[in-house]
Amino acid sequence: MINEFLTSLPLSPQRTQRVSLNQSNQGTKEFEDEITERKRVEAELREREERKDLMLRTMPSALFTVDLNRRITSRNKKAEDITGLKAEEVIGQDCITAMNCDACKKGCNLFDDSIEKPIYGKECTMEINGKLLTISKNADIFRDSEGNILGGLESFIDVTEQKRAEEALKKKNEELERFNKQAVDRELKMVELKKEINALREELGKEPRYKNAINYKESESK
Repeated sequence: MINEFLTSLPLSPQRTQRVSLNQSNQGTKEFEDEITERKRVEAELREREERKDLMLRTMPSALFTVDLNRRITSRNKKAEDITGLKAEEVIGQDCITAMNCDACKKGCNLFDDSIEKPIYGKECTMEINGKLLTISKNADIFRDSEGNILGGLESFIDVTEQKRAEEALKKKNEELERFNKQAVDRELKMVELKKEINALREELGKEPRYKNAINYKESESK
């Protein structure tokens, strides 16, 4: 009761002024703290965005993101370097149309639930402005905090020259194998011919002319 009575008493003008001043100071302090926190969060977001941009600019792989409709929402500079397509040419475009990838035309693996994610090292061919490129790409989907799919991300590297070198090496190896087989066949024919000559000389009572053919015959019998 006493506490209720005391709190019901009117404040003196001086005390009322002090209370109002304290409340004003407290409100100002809270406002300043809010401004400080907001600036800290904004600075942190800017720093995070700058780090992301730096990573995208310097990473050795091309990278682009798509939404649920497979429309390109972003891409890095390396993607432009490899494809020759500028941002304004691809942002908002369907990725299958923009990137013109043969594997994607057969079916989009990114949003296919039957295909395990992430996808690594899938090779495909892109034809852009009449230029054929062979790429090796990785792909995965990304989700929000509740697990809902927001879109997809693909990165790729240009392996066109590597594939050309591999194909050239394969052809050279095949050519060498054919040459070696032809050389062996010629050698066998020469040996057979020398053996026939030796046999004819023996019939005539003469010494064999080609000793190596005899040795070859002996080695065959072993």
